[in-house]
Amino acid sequence: MKNNRSTIILLLILLLFTASCSILLGQELEGRRNSLNIKEAIEIGKRELKKLGFDTEIMTVMADEENTAWKEFVSSNPSVMESKSVREMKLNKKNYWAIYYVPKEIALGGDAWVFIDIKDRSVIGMILGE
Repeated sequence: MKNNRSTIILLLILLLFTASCSILLGQELEGRRNSLNIKEAIEIGKRELKKLGFDTEIMTVMADEENTAWKEFVSSNPSVMESKSVREMKLNKKNYWAIYYVPKEIALGGDAWVFIDIKDRSVIGMILGE
């Protein structure tokens, strides 16, 4: 009798563990499905820039999953992180794509950074060339 009781308890523990793992895996997969990929972020950025009059068809897009272009820009221009526009975006508290759009032909003030929140797909902010 005691042996059956132990077996039942062990099976219940195993069942609870399996159910917990299944729930956690499901949440992780759901999060990945809902998160924004870089291609979608680029399209969101293009739409926002078009609203401001940019011709995104003649622009080169620089974006990757490590935000390399942004990191290099900040490393070359550390004061940008102290600018009011960047501080207001609160980038250090968000998971985002930093996408750089630059004209294929050099144009004064024609470049733009667009920051897209990966979780809620919103435009966090922009830095427009001057």
